[in-house]
Amino acid sequence: MRSIKFVAQILTMNKLGYLIFFLLLTWVARAADVEFVASAPNTVVVGNQFRLTYTVNSNDDVKNFRAASISDFRYLAGPSQSTSRQVSVVNGQMTSSNTIKYTYVLMAEKEGSFEIPAATVEVDGKSFKSNAVSIKVLAAGQSASNNEEADAGATGSISGDDIFLRTFVSKTKVHQQEYLIATVKLYTRLDVRGFENAKLPAYKGFLAYEIDLPQNLQYGIEAINGRNYRTATLKQTILFPQRSGTIEIEPAELDCIIRLRTNRRSQNIFDDFFDTYQDVRRMVKSEKKTVKVEAFPAGAPAGFSALSGEFSMRASLDKTEVTANDPVTLSITISGNGNLKLINTPEINFPGDFETYDPKISNNVKNTQDGVVGSKTFEFLVIPRFAGEFTIPSYSFSYFDLKTNAYKTLTTPTYTLNVAKGAQEDNGGVVTTFASKENVKFLGKDIRFIQTKSTRLKPQGKYLFGSRAFWLSYLVPVLLYFIVLFVMRKQRKERANVAGLKRKKANPMARKKLKQAQQLMKKGEREAFYDETLRALWGYVADKLSINVSQLNKENVQQMLVSRKVNDETIKSLLQLLDKCEFARFAPSNESDELETVYASSVVLISRLEREIK
Repeated sequence: MRSIKFVAQILTMNKLGYLIFFLLLTWVARAADVEFVASAPNTVVVGNQFRLTYTVNSNDDVKNFRAASISDFRYLAGPSQSTSRQVSVVNGQMTSSNTIKYTYVLMAEKEGSFEIPAATVEVDGKSFKSNAVSIKVLAAGQSASNNEEADAGATGSISGDDIFLRTFVSKTKVHQQEYLIATVKLYTRLDVRGFENAKLPAYKGFLAYEIDLPQNLQYGIEAINGRNYRTATLKQTILFPQRSGTIEIEPAELDCIIRLRTNRRSQNIFDDFFDTYQDVRRMVKSEKKTVKVEAFPAGAPAGFSALSGEFSMRASLDKTEVTANDPVTLSITISGNGNLKLINTPEINFPGDFETYDPKISNNVKNTQDGVVGSKTFEFLVIPRFAGEFTIPSYSFSYFDLKTNAYKTLTTPTYTLNVAKGAQEDNGGVVTTFASKENVKFLGKDIRFIQTKSTRLKPQGKYLFGSRAFWLSYLVPVLLYFIVLFVMRKQRKERANVAGLKRKKANPMARKKLKQAQQLMKKGEREAFYDETLRALWGYVADKLSINVSQLNKENVQQMLVSRKVNDETIKSLLQLLDKCEFARFAPSNESDELETVYASSVVLISRLEREIK
């Protein structure tokens, strides 16, 4: 009772708001998890100082911090302790974070690779251990006694060893559609203030996906030929070769704005105390790189996806027993490491009595240092309209496995779906399903209307037998039978001729994909727009010219079009449009007119090819 009275007295005080805030802060402060992390530069130079920092994120009591013995570096200062607290309110919920940092100042004395062991700390009576830190110490390199930088500033010239650009590729020999990573790095011993006129490689012959890098350049240190350079990665790209043979990667070019100190004679006493500087522009250029691409070996399985990598596939059916008109979802997920973005929608031959919809496609794909990794999921929604036992056939996905250097086929299970009689079926009437996907009932129990119009009477003595209608009732069914038989045989021949069927459907399929590209253009999804446009163009020429996917490249397409007597201007426009789409997907541009121009050119080009291909 005394405690209740005490609380009541406090609530009447003017500092009620401060009390409530303090109580909420106390409760929230215990919600965060404990994090204990050690951090230091990855690379340092002999004779340079650096900071070793241990950071504890916890809202509980922190004490008994103990660092391991640091014998490989000279101890200069520390540990200095700093504390910071941050409180935020999001959607009415208050969160608090408390950060404590212990900082040492060390100096590298000898060259080599060293590891600083983990430190320990107690939080709320429990012991926590940090991570160990690995540091590479580089030699001091050639000293500045040669006054190279000063001489360069005084004479207006800069040595090619002071700043340069390099392009690295993770692999120089790959299979078709096997990824490699291209990295453009800057090496400098000078003070770089900015960049201009960057001309980075377009990677012709590859499908390129850029790896996200920090907006601000992150400099490190590397030793080359006894010299230490500050290095920064300018661009890193995942490349998938689209054709076999030797592909050349163009050099990168860049104008660097370099600030140099100027040496001049002293005009007065103040010139001895102040330095003057000038900005010098220097163009740097990397070397060319070549990549040898091996073609897919012979013996590709039917339905080969023309992809290389390491993949896995799983499938699931959410129900195996349903009633008529109940929806069923079939999910197929393909995951792994490879060009997942080019995986086409699986073609599932659902039973004819099923009502099908366009699948929902979910992409969980990331561009990483290990290539394009993640998964792509296809969800098919179908509705069985009649009772019975139905079979959903399996789906096969074939690719070139890089581990075994052989083709590999993944197959989903075959599912059996039992469909019971639905509630909408009624013995008193007929249920009919129309193309509008609406169920309409005609019940025999409905009241019929009274005839209000005049009835047409027929004279007696006339019979159906022997009349024109009698003979037509025999001739029309026979005629319809032969017409249906002729149509069925024609369709059977067309289905047997797979290449002819693909040629016939090439134009509708291309226009369907271009329509999807138009929707992506309206949404502003630039990269996805170019992906879909490329699929439309490549898919059209592959189907129209009956080119196998493993042999689909610009050289073969050009030869086939020439043999089909297609206009040279049309062929040139096609190749230019393919190059433009491949390049524009990664060129920094936000102009919507460019997308509209590419879309309009693609529509016109396919129409021209449809007329000219013989």
